[in-house]
Amino acid sequence: MYFTKSADGGATWSIPTLINVKRESEQTLLIGPGNGIVMADEGEHKGRIVFTVYEFTSGDRNSAAIYSDDGGVTWQR
Repeated sequence: MYFTKSADGGATWSIPTLINVKRESEQTLLIGPGNGIVMADEGEHKGRIVFTVYEFTSGDRNSAAIYSDDGGVTWQR
């Protein structure tokens, strides 16, 4: 998975950076369904970026969320 961001409403985009939160035991890890969100501008998780993810491994299906508290530099699952 790759993360890009825009500071001008989508006219230009940053160079994609790898989000490496896939576990070694997983065959795939994909974003979705839907879009990510940025938490409100106040409170404990101000500015947190959140995406839902899903993975399929040998017929087993799981979902999770990934998030970044530093503008997309590092990610947690």
